[in-house]
Amino acid sequence: MQLVVMRHGQTQANAEGRYQGALDIGLSDTGVAQISAQARALALAQAPFQRLLSSPLLRARQSAALVAGELALPVILAPAFRERHVGVFEGLTQQEARARYPALWARNITRRWAEAPPGGESLDEVIARVGQGLAELAQSCHQERVLLVAHGVVAKVIRALTVAGFDDFFEWQLANGAVLEVSLACDDAGGPLRFFARPGSEHGLAALN
Repeated sequence: MQLVVMRHGQTQANAEGRYQGALDIGLSDTGVAQISAQARALALAQAPFQRLLSSPLLRARQSAALVAGELALPVILAPAFRERHVGVFEGLTQQEARARYPALWARNITRRWAEAPPGGESLDEVIARVGQGLAELAQSCHQERVLLVAHGVVAKVIRALTVAGFDDFFEWQLANGAVLEVSLACDDAGGPLRFFARPGSEHGLAALN
């Protein structure tokens, strides 16, 4: 299976450098233009898509709807690929988060694998959720080309699990409206998908059924 991950278009929160997480924020005019251009490019690609998936969050759904019009595919919601919830940091800029929660900020809480801002998800929880979503996608082992409209942290996780490992996890970023292509394949016996394990993981994510 060829999986193309497209990050949603820009929102006003993106433009202002705010944590969005689970907030249901729509696209800005810039975001609509970004996705419209990418949708036209995808429609002209020689390899057609068989499925169009989307995170259930508004900014992803709006982006997927723009793409759906060009590809003539229905949008299938995929909750496993929603953005990371960052708890009390949601809606804040980095400067606001540092001023309002100095102890959490000093601990670099959003970059700790097993911890998160209060009310949010840890990176380990997001990795497990997205990894399970990928495993379920790959279970059928159909040779399909699938487009997934999702988010920045989701794209980081998919890239790290499938093609790159976690060495540059915090440095690499998929831009709004940009795409990442990876391959998902079961083994010859139809067994589980194999993933890179993150550094320091006690059990890793070597295989998810």
